[in-house]
Amino acid sequence: MVGKRLARIKNVIALAEKLNYQPNIMAINLLRRKSNTIGVIVPQITSHFYSAIITSIQDVLSNTAFNLMVSTSEPFPIKFKTTLQEFYESYIYKPPILLGICW
Repeated sequence: MVGKRLARIKNVIALAEKLNYQPNIMAINLLRRKSNTIGVIVPQITSHFYSAIITSIQDVLSNTAFNLMVSTSEPFPIKFKTTLQEFYESYIYKPPILLGICW
C-alpha cells in the first residue's frame, strides 16, 4: 500500500515538472487562511510623500518572505472602506493591524 502511494506521488511530481507546473499562490493562501502580503492604502500614489513611503516599505520587504500590495483610496472614505474590505477578504488585513488613517 505504501509503495503504491509513493509511486503515485513520484508520478505526480514528475508530471508537474514535465508540465512546468507553478502553484497558485492565491489558492495556497486561501487554503492556509493567511498570506505573506502586507497591504498599504494611500490617498494617492502621485504624491512624493506617499511614493517615498511605499518605496521604503518595498525596500524593507525585499529580503523577506512578504509581498506588498498597494491601493489608493483617493480622498474618498467609501473607497478606503471598500479597499479595506477587499484586503480583509484576501487575508491581507486582519484586525487589529490597522495602525492609522491619514486623509
